[in-house]
Amino acid sequence: MKRFLVPFVACIVLAMAAVPAVSGAFSGQDGTIAIGHIGDNQLTWGDVVSLSGTSNVSENLLLRLVGPGLPSDGVSLLNLSDTAGQPVTVGSDSSWSYIWRTSWTTGTLPTTGKYSIRASDANYPGIYSDFIIYFTKPAMTLNLSPTTIETGEYSTVYGTTGVETDTVKINVSRYGEATVLKMYDADVDSANKYSLPVRFLLSSGMYNVTVTNPADGQSLTAVLTIAEGGTATTAATATVTATATQIVTETATATPDTGQNASASQAGLTIDASWVLPIIVVIIIVIVIAAVVLHLRKGGRRRSRDQDL
Repeated sequence: MKRFLVPFVACIVLAMAAVPAVSGAFSGQDGTIAIGHIGDNQLTWGDVVSLSGTSNVSENLLLRLVGPGLPSDGVSLLNLSDTAGQPVTVGSDSSWSYIWRTSWTTGTLPTTGKYSIRASDANYPGIYSDFIIYFTKPAMTLNLSPTTIETGEYSTVYGTTGVETDTVKINVSRYGEATVLKMYDADVDSANKYSLPVRFLLSSGMYNVTVTNPADGQSLTAVLTIAEGGTATTAATATVTATATQIVTETATATPDTGQNASASQAGLTIDASWVLPIIVVIIIVIVIAAVVLHLRKGGRRRSRDQDL
């Protein structure tokens, strides 16, 4: 018995010793967060930012951009109008990494200046770490309005070119893929501004909308989301139903207008039919009265003859 008991106890001790090692990877509100960047911290908006760091607070991390022209709490790295933050998962070894392609971010950098990329814990937002980075706002800008549509709807691609040109090239490809699905040309006005409403007949998903200035080769990319068309399908069905009802109503109204004589004849038939029963009743009453009167007269004549005899 002792021969089996010793290995059993040893296994329990080892298992208990391993529990603190696993649970100790995250220490909650007593933990710390670190953030860093591989490469130069002076970048142009449109460059790629390689971020990495550690966190032993929890496994849920949020990344935000904080700086001039942005909300005080910062915005998501992928949407400058979203304050929710970009979620990043922390590994069991407390490390994390994230590659930020600023050209894929929806929205335009407000201005050239010093910004901070803030890594904060999703459960304990008071625990965070900032990494300072200097962004230069390019002269060329790109915007989409709206950024989320349904298949067949329009989104306007607009912005400024910076360098003077007559037209800009607009290419559409699936998010993260290089194959161009659609190509457009947009005219540029005297103020170096371009604007082109585009109808996107594409399936649901995320797409890159890339604008290129052929004068200097500079390109910017924005992300367009095409949502499922459930709402649009319902609306289309309601519209078809309403249109069908309207067609039936117009047809019914048009019938008397296109055949006035026929309508008058129909109306006459309706009037005659309504008086048929009363007329028949009156005729029957008249016949009955006449028959009674005739009968009474015959009876009176017979009595006179009998008296004469």
